[in-house]
Amino acid sequence: MPIGLSLLATVVTMRRLSAEVVELVDTLDLGSSASRRESSSLSFRTILLPESIMPGLLILLACLIAGHLLNFLFALPVPAAILGMLILLAVLIVLGKTPAVLQHTTATLSPLLPLFLIPVSTGIVTQGDIIAEYGPTLLAILIISLIPGILVCGWIMGKGKLHD
Repeated sequence: MPIGLSLLATVVTMRRLSAEVVELVDTLDLGSSASRRESSSLSFRTILLPESIMPGLLILLACLIAGHLLNFLFALPVPAAILGMLILLAVLIVLGKTPAVLQHTTATLSPLLPLFLIPVSTGIVTQGDIIAEYGPTLLAILIISLIPGILVCGWIMGKGKLHD
């Protein structure tokens, strides 16, 4: 099965599973007879992702798959996820604006970004030997790469305040 179909099938399956979980979580506690009582599970488990984020997720998935395809076809030394982000950037520049469905999806996913730092933190803790050997070089690369990022972000934020 091609990677795109496999990822799409996974998203659809996860959506179905989350709906089944919500049906189970919304039932009353054992022994509770009052309908005003909350279920025994935490409230956040009963919140489903709105349907409107699915088109945005498919846009992000399509860009990721296109990045994988480019990486596979041309054996580029750039990670497929970065290529996918560059494709998304090119599409957004051509459109001249961000589609509403993509804005809604990114607003929904943005609070979850700190979760992506957990694997990196684990890698730092478990790879002490590599960090000890290459630490100064990695630190220099990090500092050198942060400076342009900070300058560009500051320029973009300053440009946005002029329009407000």
